[in-house]
Amino acid sequence: CTQDCISLDETSKLTLEADKYECTFVPANGVGRIRLRASSEEDARSWYTGLRAGQTWDQRCAQLTTTQKLHKTKSGSGTPPQPVYVRGINPAEQAQAESAPGASRIHDLHALHGLKQQRLEYRRLQQEAEEQRSIEEEREAARQGTRGGLSPDDLCWMEASQRLYTDNGDKWHRRNELRRKFEMQERQKLEESRFRKPARPAIADVDPHSAGVRLYEDHRRKEYERQVRQYEDEAHSRRPAAGVAQHSNHFEKLYDDAQRRKEQQERRQKEHEEFETRKLAEHAVSQRTGPVDMNCIEKLYNDSQNKLKKQAFQLSQREARELQDVASAQSWRPNAGGLHKERENKEPIWQRSGLMPYFKGGPLPQAKAQAKKTVSERATQTTVVLSAVLQAVNLRCGDGNPLSIADAKELLHPLRQVVSEYNEAQTSCERYEGYPALCVRANQRLFRDGYLLPEFEGFEQCRAPNPIRQVRECFGELMFHAGRAQVALQEMFLPPPNGSRWAEGTTRTGLAYVRQALFAYNPGPKKRAPADIKAKVKFQPGEGSRCHRHLLDLARLALVFPSCDLLHAGLDEIVSKFEVVQVRNFFMTPTHLGERFIEVLIVIKLEDDDGTNCPHVCEIRLEEIHFYQARQSVVRPLEEFYKRLRVLLSRSSRDMDALAYVAKSVLHGQPESHALRVLRRHLAQMYGSIVTAWRRLGCGRLMPFDRFREICNVLKCGEFAPMYWCMLDPGSGGCISLYELAPEAVSLLVRAKLRVLGMESREEDVDDEAFFGTLAPRNQNGQIEAPEILGLFRSLGFSSADAKRIFRHLDFKGLKDFKPPASLAVSDVGWLRRLALIVDVDAVILAAKSGQSEYEALQMCTKNAVVTRRFRFGATSPLQRNVKFTLVQQSQQTRASSTNLRRSSQLPVNAEPGGDADDMA
Repeated sequence: CTQDCISLDETSKLTLEADKYECTFVPANGVGRIRLRASSEEDARSWYTGLRAGQTWDQRCAQLTTTQKLHKTKSGSGTPPQPVYVRGINPAEQAQAESAPGASRIHDLHALHGLKQQRLEYRRLQQEAEEQRSIEEEREAARQGTRGGLSPDDLCWMEASQRLYTDNGDKWHRRNELRRKFEMQERQKLEESRFRKPARPAIADVDPHSAGVRLYEDHRRKEYERQVRQYEDEAHSRRPAAGVAQHSNHFEKLYDDAQRRKEQQERRQKEHEEFETRKLAEHAVSQRTGPVDMNCIEKLYNDSQNKLKKQAFQLSQREARELQDVASAQSWRPNAGGLHKERENKEPIWQRSGLMPYFKGGPLPQAKAQAKKTVSERATQTTVVLSAVLQAVNLRCGDGNPLSIADAKELLHPLRQVVSEYNEAQTSCERYEGYPALCVRANQRLFRDGYLLPEFEGFEQCRAPNPIRQVRECFGELMFHAGRAQVALQEMFLPPPNGSRWAEGTTRTGLAYVRQALFAYNPGPKKRAPADIKAKVKFQPGEGSRCHRHLLDLARLALVFPSCDLLHAGLDEIVSKFEVVQVRNFFMTPTHLGERFIEVLIVIKLEDDDGTNCPHVCEIRLEEIHFYQARQSVVRPLEEFYKRLRVLLSRSSRDMDALAYVAKSVLHGQPESHALRVLRRHLAQMYGSIVTAWRRLGCGRLMPFDRFREICNVLKCGEFAPMYWCMLDPGSGGCISLYELAPEAVSLLVRAKLRVLGMESREEDVDDEAFFGTLAPRNQNGQIEAPEILGLFRSLGFSSADAKRIFRHLDFKGLKDFKPPASLAVSDVGWLRRLALIVDVDAVILAAKSGQSEYEALQMCTKNAVVTRRFRFGATSPLQRNVKFTLVQQSQQTRASSTNLRRSSQLPVNAEPGGDADDMA
């Protein structure tokens, strides 16, 4: 609308937008656009028709007639539509626009639009009410539950239980049917994709224990398969003549490709030969055509001779320097006080020429240059192994006299032979293709719910593996059932009666299971004495009298394979056919000597007299042929090594059999990992020492896995707790003691306990307070400070370093509340006296059973020092009176009246005057 009133015949650009129910037009002056919006499409079309009809009328009747039509079309009431203003119209001109022609129609449109908005608002309110009502109904239904509309009188528990049972049965039937259909489909797919082999001919019964018969059987099978393939090829070649479709030329394509590759290879080889020939021709010396220059040849000869002489001179100088260094090094020898030169054969002073320093003004002798120190040899595998053995042996020697490396050098020769044999076996074994795959196979253990899983999968769950130990704890019963288990294990691989007749120390072929093996070796059940020594050395320090239940190799067998691939296949067969509880792969982490094998623990059910089945754990060892031959060839060098070790360690207070087994366990055991050393270092750094951490955490004789995991969480390595637990668990028995966590500290504390208690002449029933007062003087707080304690341990034969270690292990405060001066309380010494309640003292120091221990010898010396000579141990009996030389007793008067001369004549010659009969006796 403009300022002037515009009639309908002055409009232009009349358009109809049916989808929006709108009619728009532009006045003749071109200012703004007028839009009329209807409530339906029919109204918009009627308005559009009327507007077009109004434009064709004359100017006088156009405005009135068109307005009437618009009023009738929009509503019968004649309410003018409200105009809709477009952007660009000034709102201040609205009053003038309402009086313009067509303004009533715009008012009608506005009124219709308001009615439409009211209807939409009414519908929206109705929808919100319905949604609110539905929400309330659902809330009430949820509050009442499924039993809201039920009456208690109509409920029957029998019908409900029967209905639930029936529904559950139908559900299981449907599930089983779906599972069966799925398995059938998978089986059908597998059958369709499987390559069908021809049926093998029936072979007559043969002796399974004969290798020749087995080879003949394999030859017959291969010959039959070759004949079947030949028959199929002939039938396939005749098939096109019978009208069957031609077969594909795949083999011809392969032959053509091979021929093409062969031609390319020959062409490349020919080009390479031509290139080499051309290169040799370029570098070849040209043919001489003139006379020979003898001067040039002589010059070349002289240069060659001079070069050889120069090399010989340099070599002689080098040898002379080496001999001089050796002589100078031999003239010096190491000693406790430093380097001291050996005495030389010098001339007497009176035979020396010139003035000597003994005379005034004489020249002083010039000091000789200090000889160069000899370079120490590099550490080899043999020296590392020997060092590990000596460290373990010195740790278990309770007398405090360790074996030095200088004294043990004679052990290197047999040990070097053993290491070289295993290195050669490893070199031969590495040639097989299956060696890398065997080295990366993970160890397997039983984890929760009895699943045999690789260790890395079980460690991800942060759970400890299931413990593995024998059911019986009595050593006698365990050895008896071990013999039965050995026979049962032999009959599993050799059917009876051959299995029970299998002699100890022999081999057998033709096995019933694991036919990939070349043969099986029967070492026989473990003897009673070695089994007792093993339990004492490895398990008794922590377990005590229950140590024999961790012996898992009493019944054993060895399987030897020709290659690593077959060994891997045999291991898979054993895992699938036997009840395996543990698999240890020594190919991944070999022993100190370099042994590589796989150790498998299986369970065999033995029937008791009462008919019950009792499980027994047995060991199967899987070896490659080269390592088996190396193990057989190192028997004599190892015997020589153990013999020399016994001679060097021979003492009356030591158990030599147990110490020899300590050395054996180190040689045939895996080295300690770096991660375990880091764990011990962090634990000692946090608590001051591992012993202090054990005391603060309130651990008794054994530590459970939950407490160990808490310690690892405190050290921020909780995800590695199962791995550390398996490293510390000595026999996979699920128990860790203080000795496994800190063997050096326990050995040192045991020695300190025995020597401190050996100083006390009284029995051990003395209270801690009285015993603590006899050790050293106390301070004002009633404690013994560090200098006095260190002096006490040094007086008992410990070095300064060992005395400081003992004090650090006994200090309960550790690094947490350390405030100088450090001291020990009564509780610390009392804990040391009761150390036998935590570890087995006799098993830690490995004292001799028959001889006198260090503690007993020291206690006997202490008791002899505090008693009289008459009651000492080893003293002679008191002197007795000899009745033969007893004098006749006289009366008191006669003795008093006799003179001194008579008395002296009656006494013996060697008796003094005034002596009595007791003195003469």
